Amino acid sequence: MRQKPSSLASNGCHKLESADGPLLHSEWINTEDAFPNFQFAESLMNRLGDDGTIFMWAPHENTILNAVLTQMGERNYKNAALKKWLNSVIRTRTGHSERLVDMNQLTVKHYFHPLMKGRTSIKVVCDALWKTSPQLRARYPEYVKLEGGEVLSPYGTLPPLEIGGSMLAVAEGTGAIRAYEAMVYGLEKEDAATKEKWKRLLLQYCKLDSLSMFFVWQHWKRLAAGH
Repeated sequence: MRQKPSSLASNGCHKLESADGPLLHSEWINTEDAFPNFQFAESLMNRLGDDGTIFMWAPHENTILNAVLTQMGERNYKNAALKKWLNSVIRTRTGHSERLVDMNQLTVKHYFHPLMKGRTSIKVVCDALWKTSPQLRARYPEYVKLEGGEVLSPYGTLPPLEIGGSMLAVAEGTGAIRAYEAMVYGLEKEDAATKEKWKRLLLQYCKLDSLSMFFVWQHWKRLAAGH
């Protein structure tokens, strides 16, 4: 299973029922001025279930799920199934999760590519293997784009939308935060058409953010098999 809670307001999830099965995508996003955290966590629980490995990149996702569990007590939010699920998934200071696997730590310990230049952020790792893996590019042609004869990062291929007279794209975390703020709290929050554009930009970014972890896993799997 692959999951990437990009924030407490949205998540994209890619799931494999088996190693050779189809990759299934689902998504959830909050578009209103409301506390989204519990619905966010419930959407992950319903999608990921009680079995299988959950990939994350660095401890941010674990921190977020820990925070949601704490907030359930602070806000007296009653959902016994969610509380049980969070306790079974998250890592604590005194224990560890059998399900959460930090792919960033695996990268630090076992995988470096010259194009990464010593960095291990998901976008840097994804960009390095994307540019050197024709197998991945052949399988996901929708993210293939050349510029000046160079293969762009998949994030550089995310299509922009026209908002307020400008062509805008969401391709990194800061841009995602600004897009969410504009969608929920901005001057155009009552404009349904504009809100829908912000939503589309955010969802396509979240989708790629979790798909990137699948790219890395698939690349490692191929290398381990000697292909």
